[in-house]
Amino acid sequence: MKITEIIHKKKSYTPEEIGLLKAEVELFLNQKEPSQSEILAQRAKTLSSPVPHTIAFRSRERVNKTKQILQCLIAFLANVPGTDECEGQHPTPFEHFLGCVLFEVDLLLAEDVKDAVFFEINQLGSASGGNVWDYMGRVIDKNRELNELIITGTSNAASIFITLCLVLEDLCLFWFDVKQENMSRIRRSDIFIFELACILQGQSRKP
Repeated sequence: MKITEIIHKKKSYTPEEIGLLKAEVELFLNQKEPSQSEILAQRAKTLSSPVPHTIAFRSRERVNKTKQILQCLIAFLANVPGTDECEGQHPTPFEHFLGCVLFEVDLLLAEDVKDAVFFEINQLGSASGGNVWDYMGRVIDKNRELNELIITGTSNAASIFITLCLVLEDLCLFWFDVKQENMSRIRRSDIFIFELACILQGQSRKP
């Protein structure tokens, strides 16, 4: 069964199911980080070239941004602050969340990310019938589409929040499609982000 079929079978989540999902995400976020000695040992192996350092830094930055998005979504499960609650905070929770989401959207245009999409489609083919070059165009179009969507939702805190959740949902669906919705190839973090974004949109739209 496809990942979206599994998730969309749940029209709504009970408080108990949300609690279990939150616990699973928190466990994922608290997974062991490399120790200082392990980091230093890895650096010692790669002192001869700056390239591995660049790759390691870029990878760590991306992992951290993903974790920050998950931390924001978990925090918003408990409370989505109103505009008045954000007064005096710099950056506000929404500004921080916006920065993280913009990072993920702009990541679509990174050369190594486009190369990864090329590899996936070239190796697996396209579930939706497009070829590799169709997907290269889709990457650019998706980046533009999501940036335009973000601009439409910046009038107030509530609008920003719902829009950013919608952007994350759409971005995850794009990656699910690239991975042909194969559970063994999809990142757990993308599944968590997708589920949390859907839950939060539903909660925000309740009267």
